[in-house]
Amino acid sequence: MYWKNVYSVLILVSLSGGLLATERPYETKSPNIAAEKESSSRRDWLYHGLEINYALLNVADMATTIYGLQRGAKEGNPLARSFVRSTPGVILVKSGLTFGVLWALRKGKEKNKNMAYATLGVLNIVYGVVVRNNIGVVLKLN
Repeated sequence: MYWKNVYSVLILVSLSGGLLATERPYETKSPNIAAEKESSSRRDWLYHGLEINYALLNVADMATTIYGLQRGAKEGNPLARSFVRSTPGVILVKSGLTFGVLWALRKGKEKNKNMAYATLGVLNIVYGVVVRNNIGVVLKLN
């Protein structure tokens, strides 16, 4: 039931991409493109913070998953069950997926900045809940 809600949120966020606009149609482009680009790169501290947080939450998910599995817990994600048979497999798949998502969001950010921010924000929330759940499971095992 829990994963059904997580997948519903991710699907909703991905479908909302067409609803978010990157710029208003009635605004004109600024003639000073260089200054606008410099200002935009300074404002990207929020996006970079979300990326770092997402990566750290994935590391925490991986660590708590490995720790729990070594103590007898079972993987709750049916898609991940086939990959969690070995610690190197978990590390390889998890890190590959994490960096793949970050790369895809960076590419997508060039076309739709709002969608990239929203997706990364939702993913941070989802992985925060996943890590919190993992910690709860590990604490019950001890």
